[in-house]
This record gives sequence, C-alpha cells and structure tokens, in this order.
Amino acid sequence: MSEPRSAETPLQQAVVLHQQGRLDDAERYYRAALDCDPGELNALHLLGVLRQQQGRAEEAVALIGQALAQAPGVAIIHNNYGNALKDLGRFDAAAESYRRAIALDPDLVDPWPKPSPVSRRCWRSNRIRSRC
Repeated sequence: MSEPRSAETPLQQAVVLHQQGRLDDAERYYRAALDCDPGELNALHLLGVLRQQQGRAEEAVALIGQALAQAPGVAIIHNNYGNALKDLGRFDAAAESYRRAIALDPDLVDPWPKPSPVSRRCWRSNRIRSRC
C-alpha cells in the first residue's frame, strides 16, 4: 500500500494510517509528529490508543496520561485512559476515568466498553463504594 496522499502533516498521516489499521506505519508517523513537538497532545493520545490496541497497556497508560495532564477536560482522553487502565487490571482507576469522561461529556458514545465481566466489575466496585 502507498502512503496516504491527502494527509499533509505527520499527525494527519498517522491518523489516516491508524484508521486503516496500519498500526506499524501509523506509529512511525506519530513518532515523527512527536519528534517535531514532543508535547503534541493528539500524537501522545493517539499513540497511546495505538499501544493499547497492540496490547501494550503500560505504555498506553504512560502516553495517554501525558495527554491527560495537558488536557484534563477532554472526555475522550479520560475514556481511552480508562480502557488502558482496565487492560492493566486497575479496575477502580479505570472506573474513575470512565466516570470523569461521562461527567465531562454525558453524550459520549459508549464510554463503557461492551458489557463484559471487567466493565461490570468496575461498575459494581464503584456502586459499592458510593453507598459508604
């Protein structure tokens, strides 16, 4: 496959490749965007999402956490941070991140992952704590 032609910046190219499922190629462009600007919010966030998709949740938490530190008011970043935390088995922290995402954007599409034992466990854990 050829590189995307419609995208102009490394970040735009990374997003196109990521959407195509070309994760290794997308990573290269996210890294190029970060080489230009090490604090580039979207590159940090989306490279973190890519890491989570690759099963590298510790790296995902670190990258998305950096993005979250820059933009604590962005619901989707909280949501994706929760996804990575969930993958690490940090269910209480994941539930808190999901709760923040919902508080910031109640219309966020599917802030919880598909119903699973993990998401139910997160929900139960927080429901029990909220009764205390």
